[in-house]
Amino acid sequence: MFGGVGIWEIVLLVVLALILFGAKKLPGLGRSAGKGMREFKDSAKDFKKPVDEVTDLVVLDEIKDLAALRNPKTALVRMLDDKSEGAKEPTASRTQADS
Repeated sequence: MFGGVGIWEIVLLVVLALILFGAKKLPGLGRSAGKGMREFKDSAKDFKKPVDEVTDLVVLDEIKDLAALRNPKTALVRMLDDKSEGAKEPTASRTQADS
């Protein structure tokens, strides 16, 4: 019925719960268990949200890398532009320091 638990197992669990806790305490225990599960679920969502954001960013970077592989000429031009920009900055500072 519920993942391999039959009707007789459920009946046995209900009878044991009635014997251990009594009929008056069972609704309160059920409410407490429900609140606990809800808090756990909310905490899991709060934890998962930043992880999903980082995952989305990583996937976006991987997509950009794949797009670069599709057009190697564009990727090479971008890489050379990035290197030339990095090389220009120290050169400019050297010329200012030399003056």
